[in-house]
Amino acid sequence: DGGSPKGRLAIFHDTTVEHKRSTQMSLLYEIGNTIAMSTEVQPSLKRSLGFCIEAMDASGGSIMLIEDGWLTIAAQNGLDPGAIDGHRQRVGEGISGWVAAKGEPLLISRANPAPPGINGTRDLKDAICIPIRHEDGVIGVLSLNEKKAGDGFAEEDIDFLGPVATQIGMALSRARLHEKIAHQEQL
Repeated sequence: DGGSPKGRLAIFHDTTVEHKRSTQMSLLYEIGNTIAMSTEVQPSLKRSLGFCIEAMDASGGSIMLIEDGWLTIAAQNGLDPGAIDGHRQRVGEGISGWVAAKGEPLLISRANPAPPGINGTRDLKDAICIPIRHEDGVIGVLSLNEKKAGDGFAEEDIDFLGPVATQIGMALSRARLHEKIAHQEQL
């Protein structure tokens, strides 16, 4: 019944769920296209991160990739360049390192503090960090910081960003393969 308050709320909920699903599908499409059409990995990761920040209304974020047991920033937006220039961290250290090591998403908020032993969370209002996976495991981490409006990130944001991180992982693996083939052809 669309006339009763309960009916209107149900219609609003269905519309909101459908809008989120539509936004997620558009984001997946844009990220897939961005990385598939690009000949260079870095600019496409930066653009994909920008799509995620915009869709989630975050103040900034990063994509970090695992190389030889270290996480390095492959793309960032809204972070202090001076603080992150050349930044690397071991897998297992800090927020992104914890996510990379555990292979599990992490939601940090006032209501949901970071697990004990993770440094770097003291001044953080809220954040969401999702592992980027491909066939052989975790290859990186997608992190978004401080939602601009509302009460911060929530569990449904993990559900929203999980498939997005998977798409980034698949597209990243394809782009790396293309780079490797192009490099071999130049030899």
